[in-house]
Amino acid sequence: MRIGALKLVWIVLILLAAFVVFVECIAQVGGRDEPLPRPLYTPPPASTPAQSAVPHADWLIARA
Repeated sequence: MRIGALKLVWIVLILLAAFVVFVECIAQVGGRDEPLPRPLYTPPPASTPAQSAVPHADWLIARA
């Protein structure tokens, strides 16, 4: 391997190491925190016969 290519490889490795240090230490996105709690399930409201059979079609009824 030529000397110029070897220098380029070292520069790329140093930049990659700096990026890893930034992500793990400074940005703190390493995934060490506890996961967020899941929201409680709330069932959707029950539909009534007065509601339209086609969702969001109220503007059709209003024009008629």
